[in-house]
Amino acid sequence: MSANEEDWGPRPSRMLKYWKDIPGYNLFVKHKWNSLQVDG
Repeated sequence: MSANEEDWGPRPSRMLKYWKDIPGYNLFVKHKWNSLQVDG
């Protein structure tokens, strides 16, 4: 057992290969990607 409780932040997202075959997936990703606002 370990008492190490370090917080490494959020886990990275993963993409499954079959997601691209779901109707509307490309449009969803395009919309989300274009809606990002990054400062810095």
